[in-house]
Amino acid sequence: MLTGAGTGALGTLNLFQHRRLHTARHDPLTGLPARQLWTSRAERAIRRPRGLVFLIVDGDGLKQINDRYGHEAGDALLVAFAQRLRAWAGDRGLAGRLGGDEFAAFLRLGEGAPVAGQLERLSTELSAAVRYRDRTLRAGASIGAVIVNRLSTQTFSEAMRAADKELYHAKQAGRGRWRLPEGNTSASPEDPVAREAGRVGSASDVAMPVATE
Repeated sequence: MLTGAGTGALGTLNLFQHRRLHTARHDPLTGLPARQLWTSRAERAIRRPRGLVFLIVDGDGLKQINDRYGHEAGDALLVAFAQRLRAWAGDRGLAGRLGGDEFAAFLRLGEGAPVAGQLERLSTELSAAVRYRDRTLRAGASIGAVIVNRLSTQTFSEAMRAADKELYHAKQAGRGRWRLPEGNTSASPEDPVAREAGRVGSASDVAMPVATE
């Protein structure tokens, strides 16, 4: 039988273990779920693919910011990206940091919801300026997205592969852009469509990172 002191010690140990587990599963810089935790939650979410959007976000110009102003400035941008992506996903999805300047998120939308509008809003928010010390930093983000129930194979690996393909094409089209596969612009449960040519959108023409005094 545990005494009061023993019960208190056990509670402290459990709290310590919980904090260690939380730290291990979350990115220490941004506080977002790290790759393993995000992947686990995404794999669970994809069991109900209808209305589910997967996306991969890659920061544009962060290397130049790091090289010119130091890694603390780049970290400030990463934290801002994370906060904006978390707010965008809200309680209908989950954002995570995969590593470096690469993030991922999933979001569940209502049937027929305009996914392109959601991506345009996110692109605009991610390209907004960040105040760091006595400077205003600005960088963009490329976004590749896919609506899971429009894929012929609705698995986690296929959704990530498809989103990564769209990310590649978005970056080829220019910085600060988002991309969806051809015809993949609404969350309606229609037949899968070809993905050879996609829709590209841009909230702003972010050519290079900018810092102003």
